[in-house]
Amino acid sequence: MACIERVPRCGEITITEEPINEFMGWVGILFSLIGILSTILGYEAAAKVVAAIVGVIGIWAGAIIAGVIGAGIIITVVYLYHKDRCTSRDTPLVCIAGVVQNIVQELSGALEYIFPFTAMHDRIDLVVKSNYWDIVENNAKKVFCTEEPAGTFRTSEIMRCYYYTPRVCSIVSGALVGAVIGGIAGVALGAAVAVLLIGCSTIVLCLIAILVALVIAAAVALLGAAAGGLIVVASSDNADPSDDSGTTIGIGSLITVNGNILTREYDEGANVIWWVTNSSLSGMAPDGIANNPFSYCDINDIFAMDACPRIIE
Repeated sequence: MACIERVPRCGEITITEEPINEFMGWVGILFSLIGILSTILGYEAAAKVVAAIVGVIGIWAGAIIAGVIGAGIIITVVYLYHKDRCTSRDTPLVCIAGVVQNIVQELSGALEYIFPFTAMHDRIDLVVKSNYWDIVENNAKKVFCTEEPAGTFRTSEIMRCYYYTPRVCSIVSGALVGAVIGGIAGVALGAAVAVLLIGCSTIVLCLIAILVALVIAAAVALLGAAAGGLIVVASSDNADPSDDSGTTIGIGSLITVNGNILTREYDEGANVIWWVTNSSLSGMAPDGIANNPFSYCDINDIFAMDACPRIIE
């Protein structure tokens, strides 16, 4: 086995969450500040301020503005997903090789079916040969590694490789369109409920009406986003990731991958391939090689000649 003395640099420094968590974190901070201000002024004084503003602009205008804010939050979240999922990166091209440890498809969990705009491109987790560790580690905030039993020295570095999946961008685009349509409907519905069913005859009712308008608009926009994404899901089929020849990639595939390297914040600051520009298979790992997990020690030997360019001295 071709194990080496060098130890892989496994671990993490920072963790960055998905767009929805990151954005909602800022929304939480905003509401916290509003809560602090209300505590300082007193809730009664804060309510009087809101009622005074509504009294000036009118309950219809106040409800519509609240609805626009509520729908705008959802539309912004979906837009952030679209920006993250469907923006290419003009970053350096690299070539790496190894064995496929894991495959994650675009709709891989219940959350993606409930909120399709969270779908992600097909991904292979590649246990790379040790001579590509420098690429995995360079300027990375985290290095993903295999988990090995204590006392072994077969721990290997993993590079996440994303294959551009047109269906994902279609799903997120459909969700964005649905969020906008739902947001417009939600603003109208929320304003109607707030004004016609609740009204603003007292300070408390004014506050309730504004909050109801905001919540209804946000909820309808979210439903619109889900519906828009699900329409695309229902009208399209998923496809397994494949190499340039069209051969399906599976766990245990020996593969050479070329693509743009990116230190991606939503992958916890790890280096990833975003997106794979071309790839070629070189067979499968032998049956005698353990895949729970694979180790570079074996792959260095059985995949000595990969398809990455060689520097001839």
